[in-house]
This record gives sequence, structure tokens and C-alpha cells, in this order.
Amino acid sequence: MPDSVNLLGSLGNIALQARLALRCLPKGLTADGHPQRFYFVISSLLALSCSDRPTHMTKTALIVVDVQNDFCKGGSLEVPDGDAVVPVINSLREELSPVTSLVCLTQDWHPPGHTSFQSTHASEGAKLFQPFKLEDGTEQMMWPDHCVQGTRGAQFNDGLIIKSTDKIIKKGTDLKVDSYSGFFDNNKICQTDLDPILKAAQIGRVIVVGLAFDYCVGFTALDAVGLGYDVIVVEDATRPVASDSAAAMRTRLEKAGVKLMTAEEVESAAAKWSIR
Repeated sequence: MPDSVNLLGSLGNIALQARLALRCLPKGLTADGHPQRFYFVISSLLALSCSDRPTHMTKTALIVVDVQNDFCKGGSLEVPDGDAVVPVINSLREELSPVTSLVCLTQDWHPPGHTSFQSTHASEGAKLFQPFKLEDGTEQMMWPDHCVQGTRGAQFNDGLIIKSTDKIIKKGTDLKVDSYSGFFDNNKICQTDLDPILKAAQIGRVIVVGLAFDYCVGFTALDAVGLGYDVIVVEDATRPVASDSAAAMRTRLEKAGVKLMTAEEVESAAAKWSIR
């Protein structure tokens, strides 16, 4: 059985590297005009060149954070250029499919009157996009009503690829506590199903993408590090709410040991990973 796993891992790596190699060709260039033949030749050459390369057996999961209508163009809490992450995430998902064991999607899922909504505290003087002290002393950023359960705004972006095998993790469901991270609420009292799902699948590496970099993506990545995962945030597959909070989050992520990479860099690195 171990030999079979290693063989499958090598084949998966070869296929991924061949796909990356094809990207480097000038447009229209193939072997004898047959793309499939060229792909086979490249794969064969890579098989020989990679025979001594160590196999990295860490299982990988892609975590897609809150790519929902309310965070995209026209949404109540639109992230600037948020829609641009969708094709990057879809492409990354396809390119990494040989080495990805699991895809998880987090979904902001707030009840009406949620504590993070400015409208909930308007009579108390709460202002949009400003911190507000709650009854328990917690400072909560005040947001427009967004991702309310059962609404169009809470649904995933129409262009985002979602498969029946994907795991969907709802968060922010507690009326009194917000939840930026896909793992815990902001008070670290309640835990979602994300970590148990990843542990059950023996995941050791997570790739985090989605919206928004300075809040839900960043805090998901930080909690993932705290839970013992090797964490990559794909910079061109996320967008921030604001530049100042993005800079602060970047500093926190770097200090925590999170790897910040582009999609192209991740795809190149993945050529050394094992098949799922």
C-alpha cells in the first residue's frame, strides 16, 4: 500500500509540473501540432528528472473564506475589487486539484439584529465602520447589515465553483458574538466544525483565500497557525477592506509564520507536494 501511495504521489506531481511547463510555451507551440502528445512527452521527462525528489506527504486543504454576495460588487459590505478573487480562486482550485484533499468554504451567516450590525446599536450612537463597546465590554467594529441568514447577500458568489464534496462551515450565527475566523468566534468561546473536519481528513497544510484579507481571511489564517497547521495565504486571491488594516494584518501574519504567496508561487510549490 505505501508503494502505491508513493506512486500516485509521483504521478500527481508529474501531472502538475507538466501543466505548469505548458504555461511557459509560446502560444500555439506543441509537439507535431498535438497538445496531448507534448503533454505526454513533458510528463515522461519530468518522471525521469523527479525520480530522486523526496515526497512530501502533508495533506492539503483549500479554505475559501466568505466569498459571498454581500462582500462582492453591489453587496451591502462590498470589499473593493472583491469580485476579482473569484476567477483566481477557481483557477487555483483547478490547478491544485491533484494535491488537494479537501475544499472548505466558510459562510458568514448572521441572524437578523446581529451584534456586529450598526443598525442594532444605532439608538446607542453606534457609527458605521467605527468600533463600538458592547455591554460585555467587547469592542466591536460596526458594519452594515450583511450576510443575513437566508438572504441573497448571504449566498456564495454565483461565479464561485462549488462542488458537492465541499464542506461548508457557517459562522457568525450567534446573535451576541461576531466571528471573523472560520475556526472560532471572536471571543474564542465557541468553535466551528472546521478544525474537526480538517483533523478528520488528516490535513496538515491549509491554503487560505477569499474575503476579506484584513478580517476574516487574516483571522482564519492566524487561528490555523495556532491550531498547528502550515498556513499559506494567497495574496492575489484575497482583497482587504482598507489599506491600513491590511498592513497591520500583514505584519501579524508574517510574525505568526504564515506564508504570503501569489497563486503562481503556490502552484509552483505544489509541484513538490504529494497527491491527495
